[in-house]
Amino acid sequence: MYLSRFCAAFAFSFFCFTGFSQPSGSAPTSGGYSLSVEVVNDNIGILIGALGVVDLTGFSCTRLYVDMANESDFLSSISGDSNVATYINTTTNFYHATLGAATPNGINSILFPVYPDLAYDSWVTIGLEGVPNAMAGEAAVSTVQSATNPWVTNFDPGGGLPGGNIVIDDLIGGAWYALNGDANGVAGDDLKVLAGQFTSSGELSGQLYCQIFPNGDGQQNVLYLFPFGGVDTPGCTDAAACNFNPDATSDDGSCDYSCYGCTDATACNYDATATLDDDSCTYAEAGYDCDGACLSDSDGDGICDEFEVDGCQDATACNYDAAATDDDGSCTYPATGYDCDGNCLSDTDGDGVCDEFEVGGCGDATACNYDAAATDDDGSCDYSCYGCTDAAACNYDATATLDDNSCTYAEAGYDCDGACLSDSDGDGICDEFEV
Repeated sequence: MYLSRFCAAFAFSFFCFTGFSQPSGSAPTSGGYSLSVEVVNDNIGILIGALGVVDLTGFSCTRLYVDMANESDFLSSISGDSNVATYINTTTNFYHATLGAATPNGINSILFPVYPDLAYDSWVTIGLEGVPNAMAGEAAVSTVQSATNPWVTNFDPGGGLPGGNIVIDDLIGGAWYALNGDANGVAGDDLKVLAGQFTSSGELSGQLYCQIFPNGDGQQNVLYLFPFGGVDTPGCTDAAACNFNPDATSDDGSCDYSCYGCTDATACNYDATATLDDDSCTYAEAGYDCDGACLSDSDGDGICDEFEVDGCQDATACNYDAAATDDDGSCTYPATGYDCDGNCLSDTDGDGVCDEFEVGGCGDATACNYDAAATDDDGSCDYSCYGCTDAAACNYDATATLDDNSCTYAEAGYDCDGACLSDSDGDGICDEFEV
């Protein structure tokens, strides 16, 4: 929530800010990062060059370095706006050489013997002392300023005119910066990145608001406020704190973070007293309240209505659904003696008729006691009903009910015993055969 307090409308990004401060005359430190103030020459004196005599008696040349924690740390920018200002003040004015500039992008050291005052020009920078060495991966330092606060022009009017204080504290803001990867912004072996050179006959004071990429990782940037010189103003210097004081130059231990918490009233851990959101909000899962109970559970089975699954819950049914939470009466079952695929549960003789449906009896359709309903022949077939059913036959069987084509008959003129039916003269030759 508080991040927006430290954003500026530039072509680069500003992220979270961690403030630090110092007592007068010293540099703040934290996490291995600090500001070094180095006096290059405390009384420059008279210089004679191609442009004439330059009297810098009583002038001191001071350099500001951002001290890094790691060799691969990258100083991305020094910026300011109405929330967190960057300023570099002198009690007099800043010296600018006629051939100088607000940045050292165009300053070549080979000109120093001819124009000695150029070596003491005042400028802001990200690691450069002169023309960038492109072969070494260096790149020019860029500046940005608003129309309402042209801090670069105020600092270096041009033409060798004295420069005014650097004050970047307006609503739009401004900065000087390098792009991540430019070699001049990398800490290197000495763990230092030059931030500016300032030549003045007065006393210096101010503060630098620095963006640093630890180990060059642009996604893990940190910002530090490095005050130097001037009068100490105690207060909370951590911009993440509820009581951050942007004017403080030394931290007095008063930083308060009690205003942080979850500010979303729909969250389970909503904190009505919090004024700054700390991304700690937690929320109930869909369909549940913050205690994990269903918002709607019509049947009281502990499964929320929206997660109920209709289906058959009987594991013995053919259409049993293990995922079902509500039985919808759709269960189907196999017929008695069969499984769900229509196969017999028991078929000892393998005839396709389930054991419990087998019917014993005579299975021979020619038997007297044939049973058409019989599925298993039990050896009970009876054939005693067969015989000759023709009463005219010699072997007629009055008990037979089924004719077996066994009937025999007497020859013509004879009876079944072979005697003539008619023998008038008793000569043993039937009358019809007499000659």
